[in-house]
Amino acid sequence: MIGKALARLPSAARELITVATKGGFCRTDGRWLPRYSPTDLLAACERSLQNLNTDTIAIYELHRIDPAVPLADSIGELSRLRDEGKIRHVGVSNFDVAEIDQAAQIVPIVSVQNQYAPRHRKPEQDGVLPASQQRGLAFIPWSPLGGMGSAPQIGLQHATIRAVASDHGVSPQQVALAWLMAKGLMVFPIPGASRLSTIEDSAKAADLNLSADEIEQIDDG
Repeated sequence: MIGKALARLPSAARELITVATKGGFCRTDGRWLPRYSPTDLLAACERSLQNLNTDTIAIYELHRIDPAVPLADSIGELSRLRDEGKIRHVGVSNFDVAEIDQAAQIVPIVSVQNQYAPRHRKPEQDGVLPASQQRGLAFIPWSPLGGMGSAPQIGLQHATIRAVASDHGVSPQQVALAWLMAKGLMVFPIPGASRLSTIEDSAKAADLNLSADEIEQIDDG
């Protein structure tokens, strides 16, 4: 479906879009199961290429580390796919700093996708956020609004975000996303959405400029 949607866009618009996807988890019989062997990652990449209707995926990330498969094997396969031109860039997801550095010894890493939200600050605490910035990597917060069930309640859960949103006349979700993007030029949150109105509201966060005081208040909140 995504591939068909992209194909309908004018070429100029397609050039402005960077498509990233992940491999490693496979949905089988209603369950997510780890599939991180080189053979499994090759098959997953081939499916993504077909679904996206493209010859090359801009960024392909390893979903997480599987203790049953050596990281060198998983990342090594993505390196091979990069050499073949099926992947342009390699990223990682749910990695700590040491694991990022280990992967980078095998293939250049361009992005890190870890959970990060106003109520989930682990990337600040474990050093992944500053490390990604020091290394010039894109940092992609997944579940930036706390997950599907929590996103509508973020204003109720975070009084400071609610107050800042009221001051700006915008949704608390916009404020939360703007706060994340204020963490660095290479921070790109990926909120989920099932309605057009939600997508449009989230997109407006890119134009919301929070003051240094507001950012600090949310940090402390």
